[in-house]
Amino acid sequence: MTLSGLHFRKARNARSLGRGPRPALLLLFAVTLLGVLGAAPVGARGPSPEPPSPNPLSPNPLSPNPLSPNLLSPIPAISAPTHSAPLRAGTVEFVRGGKPVGVYEPNAPWTRLDKSVEGRGGTAWLYADHDLGTGDFEIRAVLEIVDLDRGDARLQIGGGQVIFHGPGGMVVTKDLEDGEKSTDRGSSIQLIPEGKLFELRYQRKTGRFKLWIDRREIASGKARRGHVGGFGFNPGSSIIRVREFIASGDVLDIGRQVRIDPSEFEALASEERLDRAVEAGVAYLLARIEGKQEAYRGRGHENSAPGAVALETYALIVAGVSVDHPIIRENLKYVNREIARAGRTYDLACGLFALDAALVQLEQDLRLIDPDFRPKDLATAGRAYLRNMNSMLEVLLTGQNRTGAWRYDTSSNDFDNSCTQFAALGLAVAARRGLRIPAATWSGLADHLLASQQKEGKETSRRAVLEEDAPRDFEWSRRGRDRRRGSDDGEERDSPRRGGTGVAPEAEPDPFLGDGSAPARARGWAYANFATDKATWNMTCSGVSSLMILYSHGGHALTPERRAEVTTAIRDGLGWMMENWTDPPHGSAYAVYSLEKVADIGGIARFDEYDWYPDARDWILGAQHPDGSWDTGGTGEIPRVSTALLLLVLKRATTLLTRDPSEQVIASGGGQQRSEEESRAWVYLPRLDRSIQLQGLLRTLRMRPSVPLMKLLEEVVEAYPFDHLPELLPGLLALEGRLDGKGPRATLDRCLAQICGRPLEDEGAYRAWYDSWQEIRLLESDEESLVRETRLVEIYREQGGDARMKRVLIPIFIRLGLQSAVDELLPDLDHDDEFVRALSYRGISALLSGTPPRFDPSATGGDRANQIDAIRQWVLEKRVTSP
Repeated sequence: MTLSGLHFRKARNARSLGRGPRPALLLLFAVTLLGVLGAAPVGARGPSPEPPSPNPLSPNPLSPNPLSPNLLSPIPAISAPTHSAPLRAGTVEFVRGGKPVGVYEPNAPWTRLDKSVEGRGGTAWLYADHDLGTGDFEIRAVLEIVDLDRGDARLQIGGGQVIFHGPGGMVVTKDLEDGEKSTDRGSSIQLIPEGKLFELRYQRKTGRFKLWIDRREIASGKARRGHVGGFGFNPGSSIIRVREFIASGDVLDIGRQVRIDPSEFEALASEERLDRAVEAGVAYLLARIEGKQEAYRGRGHENSAPGAVALETYALIVAGVSVDHPIIRENLKYVNREIARAGRTYDLACGLFALDAALVQLEQDLRLIDPDFRPKDLATAGRAYLRNMNSMLEVLLTGQNRTGAWRYDTSSNDFDNSCTQFAALGLAVAARRGLRIPAATWSGLADHLLASQQKEGKETSRRAVLEEDAPRDFEWSRRGRDRRRGSDDGEERDSPRRGGTGVAPEAEPDPFLGDGSAPARARGWAYANFATDKATWNMTCSGVSSLMILYSHGGHALTPERRAEVTTAIRDGLGWMMENWTDPPHGSAYAVYSLEKVADIGGIARFDEYDWYPDARDWILGAQHPDGSWDTGGTGEIPRVSTALLLLVLKRATTLLTRDPSEQVIASGGGQQRSEEESRAWVYLPRLDRSIQLQGLLRTLRMRPSVPLMKLLEEVVEAYPFDHLPELLPGLLALEGRLDGKGPRATLDRCLAQICGRPLEDEGAYRAWYDSWQEIRLLESDEESLVRETRLVEIYREQGGDARMKRVLIPIFIRLGLQSAVDELLPDLDHDDEFVRALSYRGISALLSGTPPRFDPSATGGDRANQIDAIRQWVLEKRVTSP
């Protein structure tokens, strides 16, 4: 989720839903590079729109179908696998009994009917969530086509199609046969019953293909060779209702996930919505990076490629992708090789962000596994990250020019506030890591930011409100000296270490909000020419956040008088933001990122009456495209940039750039008393003497299922309340297909078997078991049900020897007083499981009046048989004598 959803303590836990490294980089990088954030430099020009992604289903996805004017829209691209090697899945169902169980709906969602799933329109694609490989396979579907005379419907098979062409009355195959373009296979009106179900089968076997409609072969020939790819249905101008959709043979599990279905989105809890949005965005970026690592290469901005790679890497790591993921490993190698020598401010800052995010991930995983972890215990990989960060910092420091600010290239002598804010964020990362930053760098930055702010502004009564646990321990205010870290002139400075308990001097107001006695004046920042240009939202956010960083990390380099000027400038900049607020918050990826940066560095919960994060989060979730990307229309933004930035916002990434990584946890301190519900959300582990946040752990494992974290999951399963163990099944089954290696796979199998009491055949069997458990819980709570008693007993009978499910049902029989269950309990006095034998005897005793003959569940052989016979006879007598 970092985890797919790391949580902050206390109030931030409820607000953030997980934070990680910031999205600023790439977007800022793109906007600044492209003159997006303010007055563009002379000669700057915006990027051309991103070319359409190649469609794996079609060699030329943008060319219209000559047979159908209704299907001119391009086929949406399917995301590439999210793990290195696809898994052969054998036989896979995509729609079962009218219910979609493994589909991807990239545009218009399909409607769930009673016995089918229905799609309408040329943009409504229903793809299988698997691919077809190079070998033999068969596709089978049971479906209905309505209003076929109005347009075309089709089955897409890789780059080929089976087209049901209503107006022309034909069934056409296109690009399925070797050398074939389009071939008429007969009358659609005669072959397809209007408004009735029919069976469609397509087979590729031993180099040939065959097509059947209702068991009638209508086409055959030499099949096209090679990897097929994605496959699915499109209704065109007709309506398609699919009841069954299945494929067998060389079917590949490529890790494609079901994407966002807006029609179901509102029903989800906000945390689950966020999880799905993040995972979809991650899948989108991984697919695009796999196709083209350098996001700007060939786009007219070749010199921005290193920063683009670093920004995407940063966003993915913050979202939870493992630093050991093949794409992340390659990207980090590229970043280490290219960034420092590129000598560009955005590249250097983004490189620092990416390497710091990798370090944070290592630290967080180690903290989770080892309660005694200390940062000095980082492995060789961590020390290598720090060395490369130091190299980038040295180059970044050379870029500060006589203005006290930065420009695109470190050799430039002019400035802009966009580049400067990225440099400031890079300095924050380095300072938090204990890397040396000269005092002159901080004082020069202060000179620039104070000089470039508007001199005048109207008074405002608006005030920001801090988070309840907003940190106010500024490094420069700590007592004590650190001789290892000094200014460039050798003067001793207060220790810049973070995480202690020092506070700002009493004589000074709160640096970010003031003391409320002096009015704020709304004063902002422009892009570069502050003498003539108007202040902008993005540049004012840049100025405020940079001053916050300066105060927090470089306050030791400033006199008390200068610090007072900084606090006034921050307060007035916040006043400008609140006086110029729009809803939603400024409507582009970079603008929302800029807001998040100020809020999270400053620990701000609300800007006056504006509760910024819930509003921003809801806007982001609503703006996401079904393929997982964002394209918010901001100047200079392309989908990859927007997606990286908004992933960073959702993960609250700026906090990792400026605060101690230990603040972001999925583990609490141990020993707290919790409610029953909380006790299941947080699982206490005696070995660690702490509670693990369950959903946070599962999100982490979905992204990076390492062997140590899988072992931690096994501990959680063992510690989870037994009666509620089945609740864990969906989360564990979501790990299927994401585990590489025998160790993690074996651990997952043990966890699943522990929940169900025994190992089951496959994922489908586990899901069916969970469905039965859910039905039992629903029936237990449904007091109005007329069939509750009958159905519960029937489910018990269906379980056969399943000891785990019987351990669930028997206490329910007792609570509900279901005497009709006694006949089912009698045979289980001889069950293989001793606990079930004991529970069955307890059930019989509770459901019938009186005391049955003695029963020892641990007895064996003839002793147990004699006891069971005596109990059977007692039950018969009770029934004879009962009125």
